[in-house]
Amino acid sequence: MARKEISLDQIGVLVDRKIRQAVGVNASKLQLERERVLKYADGALPKPQHAGQSSYVSNDVYDSVEAMKADLLETFGGSQDIVKFSPQGPDDVEPCRIATEYVSYIVYRRNPGFFIFHDIIEDGLQARVGVVKAYWNEDKEYEDETFESLAEEEVQGLAADDQIEELEADLQKDGTYKGTLSRIKTDKSGVVIENVAPEEFFVEAQAKCLKGYFHGQRTLLTKSEMQAQGIPIEKLKGLKPDADENHDTDAEKDVRFDKIDTGYSANDDGGNEDDQKYVVYECYSTMTLKKGDRARLYKVIQVQKKVLVCEEVDRSPFIAFVPLRRAHSMWGNNFAARVIPTQNARTVLTRGILDHTSITNNPRYTVLQGGLVNPREMLDNRLGGMVNISRPDAVRPLEQAPLNPFVFNTLEMLKANKEETTGTSSLAQGLNKDAISSQNSQGMVEDLVDLSKQRAKVIARNFSMFLQELYIEVYRLVLENDSKQSVFEVAGNWVDIDPRTWIERKDASVTFHLGKGAADAEAMNFTTLLTMAAQDPDLSRMVGEKGKYNAAVTILKLKNIKNHQDYLTPPDQLPPQGPDPMMMMEMEKLKADLAKANASVEVAQLKLEVERTKAEALIAKHQAELANIQLENMLKLKEDHRKDMQVANEIDVSQRELEIVESSPAVEPAKAIVSPNS
Repeated sequence: MARKEISLDQIGVLVDRKIRQAVGVNASKLQLERERVLKYADGALPKPQHAGQSSYVSNDVYDSVEAMKADLLETFGGSQDIVKFSPQGPDDVEPCRIATEYVSYIVYRRNPGFFIFHDIIEDGLQARVGVVKAYWNEDKEYEDETFESLAEEEVQGLAADDQIEELEADLQKDGTYKGTLSRIKTDKSGVVIENVAPEEFFVEAQAKCLKGYFHGQRTLLTKSEMQAQGIPIEKLKGLKPDADENHDTDAEKDVRFDKIDTGYSANDDGGNEDDQKYVVYECYSTMTLKKGDRARLYKVIQVQKKVLVCEEVDRSPFIAFVPLRRAHSMWGNNFAARVIPTQNARTVLTRGILDHTSITNNPRYTVLQGGLVNPREMLDNRLGGMVNISRPDAVRPLEQAPLNPFVFNTLEMLKANKEETTGTSSLAQGLNKDAISSQNSQGMVEDLVDLSKQRAKVIARNFSMFLQELYIEVYRLVLENDSKQSVFEVAGNWVDIDPRTWIERKDASVTFHLGKGAADAEAMNFTTLLTMAAQDPDLSRMVGEKGKYNAAVTILKLKNIKNHQDYLTPPDQLPPQGPDPMMMMEMEKLKADLAKANASVEVAQLKLEVERTKAEALIAKHQAELANIQLENMLKLKEDHRKDMQVANEIDVSQRELEIVESSPAVEPAKAIVSPNS
């Protein structure tokens, strides 16, 4: 059995009923509250109670909102890396850094990020909720061209070209094609972030958040504006512009422009129906359009119960910021409305002081009847003017009650009460003249300022959650719609950006420092780390060149210096390190000292060589003399030995001769004996 589907007319009636029941449409209590807050912020309330009273108005609502807005904008509206995508693995660190830089570029440069944050913070503080709408906007300029005598392959090539749309070709008799095409001249498509005015946004009364609850935006658009947004205007047939009929829903807008007296009118077009505006409702509702089917999220655009667009979507483009969250409610507390009683009380007391001063300087008088010669003289308040009287007691000042002495104490009490209510003290704003004194050190003042901003830090954390959601939504829009490759500068380096290769991300982290003092304190921590590394060689090796570079980059970012690449070069891009000039001077000095020392050594060596030569000559001389002495002694010993041997030989010969003589027979004596000794 086929499932029965709800018709567009039924969807229009259903959505219209939800619109009428939603908060933020028509004269709801919330709308009246926001109108009242705007009037107090502009100083239009409270009004004087009677004519002649002082018209002074205390600006407590305005001051409180501006002080809190200044704190948040100082934190999130600057150039620091507030939001960072979290890596899903070691290889995802660099892609996360590139994606973070690119999304920040879209938020702050492709869109006016500072002004977007300014307006949503102001809306949140004055209207309970601030809302932005993030969507992909197709913005292309086309150039029409004609062609003829093209072959079928050439026409197919044109049809495959991404830069060509609306191609129409007709086959000619000769087999060629002739036709027209639209070529993309410029493509400015991209993510658009718009602030939604509080009076335009509405949401289901019992909503706890946007997801899963009926919500939408009411805008005033002409036919051409609807057509530019891709809304089919042919369905408007039979419907007349109804912006003026719904002028009562623009009461907040009237209050916003009341100070400049713009004479606001929804349709001021001179009667041209094409330029008149329709009330267009863009709604997001979870509905079951087919019986038995699951509930799905649908985007419905309708005018006067007439559905122009009804399509299934996966998410809503609206992102809300609630400064003072309230449990189980989409609508938090109104920051500005909390200060209205204080503004009323301080205004009344201050007006009393001013009125009392005025009456004291210009008192009322009692005049006896007939006591004045000329009554007109009493009405003339010229300084030093004369009054002619007929008797001394004719004129007497009317007694005036003294000013209550507790008025000024009460004003101080109300001031303290406002600081407790808003969390923004005069000390934190630099408005307390006694903050810097001989009894208060700088550290004590900084501690007091930090303590006074605890309430602001809670609101800042709520804003950081809004930023996370916004950045993730911008990333998704780029991932889903951007098919163009581009070159983008990241930390001084040009990298290729191709969103088609990105992965889906569902989480991001937010880092923020409330106020300039906290950023300076953190920068000082990194400076201390670099100083310690310079003094400790072991710590310097642990930190390394990359750690020092990252610390220096972080310091410049905390000091709000964007172009850190103009001052710092990554370690891997540094040229080979040359010699230190001071070291070179020391080396040259050492070389000179070494050369001088070498020269001295050479001179000493020469002297030593000369002395050694002299010593060797002297030794040789002594050795020669010693050799001569030894030779002479040897010759003398040999001569003495020869003589001894000669004497011994002579003795031996004599003994032998004697023995011969004695052993010879007796004969005639010989006449002579031949002897070697004679």
